[in-house]
Order: sequence, then structure tokens, then C-alpha cells
Amino acid sequence: GRGRRARRGVGAPEYADSEMVERPPSYPARRSGVRLGSLPMGSEQDLRFVQDRMALFGKTTFVISSLFLIATTSADVFGDLPRYHALGRASHVLGTLIALALWRIAGSRRGLAPRTLQILDVVATLGICWSFTTMGHNAVQPYGSYTGLLAVTHVSISRAMIVPSMPIQTLLVVAAGFAGFLLSRSIM
Repeated sequence: GRGRRARRGVGAPEYADSEMVERPPSYPARRSGVRLGSLPMGSEQDLRFVQDRMALFGKTTFVISSLFLIATTSADVFGDLPRYHALGRASHVLGTLIALALWRIAGSRRGLAPRTLQILDVVATLGICWSFTTMGHNAVQPYGSYTGLLAVTHVSISRAMIVPSMPIQTLLVVAAGFAGFLLSRSIM
């Protein structure tokens, strides 16, 4: 049974998706100092984890936004009817560049302070969201609004999944990110 496995150096069995999985003895369980929904305030290793996750968020947003930028620009160049006005295209480029800046700043070797990480998170996320809201506002309607809404939804969900933060901070950042749509719809 269990006692015999432990004596032979094999870890206790774990259950993942109702299958029994043996943990190798060379990989002991390490509890992360970062708990779900919290931002670490001390450990350098935990702060590095948050910074790396912010870089990952910036990278994924940049790559996906770049691909959509290439696709929509190609469609406008080779299509009969352009879907984006110049300001809409510029807003898409701006949101993509903000994501690139987040990726490069958070991905640097230099560790950032907890307060700096929080400011970078909020400023970059809102900058990307508001840029994509402006992009959607300045595109052929009604499709532009839906495109902007989808882009902001993607950014908000990606941030919530990738970047560890307090739930209230996630709620406030997402609400502020979507607030641009209220203004956009009110002036259309």
C-alpha cells in the first residue's frame, strides 16, 4: 500500500481527472508563495512570477493583435470596401504597441517593484482596451462596435486568466476597460 511506496522513495499518489498519477521523488511538491487572487508583496521570486505573467499577457496580446492587424489591413488593401478609417487603424496600431511595450518592460531582467507592477498592469490594460474601443468606434458600423467589443473582451479575459491580481482589482480594471464603450455608444 501507501507505506511501501513511501519507503521505496516514490511519492504518494495524486489524483488528476480521476486517474491515479504517481509523483516522482525527484520533484517534491513546492507550494507557491503566490496564492490565487493575491499579489505578493515581498518575495523576490514571487514578484518575478507576477512580472513574468504580465510579460506573457503582453506577449500574447501583442501576437494576436498583430495577426489581426495584418489580416484586417490585407482585407482593406485587397478588398473592395475598406472597413477601417485612418483613426481606427492608428488605434489598433497603438493598442498593439502598448502590448509590445508591456511585454518588453515586464520581460526585462530587471525586477520591478510591486507598486510599479500594479501601475504597469493598470495603465497597459486600460491603454490597450481604450485603443481597441477607439478602433471599433472608427470602423464601418455596426461591425466596428462588435469588433472593438470582441477585442476588449479578449484582452480582459486574457488579463484575468494570466495576471495574478486581487479580484476587486480585476473587476475595476475590466469595468474601466469597458467604460469606453459607454462613451462610444453615446456619441454614435
